[in-house]
Amino acid sequence: MVINREVVVKPTDAGDSGERPDLLGQAIAFEGELDAAETVSVPVEIKGSWHTGQRKEARRP
Repeated sequence: MVINREVVVKPTDAGDSGERPDLLGQAIAFEGELDAAETVSVPVEIKGSWHTGQRKEARRP
């Protein structure tokens, strides 16, 4: 398994400003011959909560 950070998965122009997931996990899945292997990819977006009062606000009825 390989984890890549901010990989361009869909280039939009020559300036390399395409779609970039925060993490891209990739693994090789195969049975028998390695030549018949398939790559499985999972893009992951990581979100952070920067609102200092978030926990307090989440508890409000």
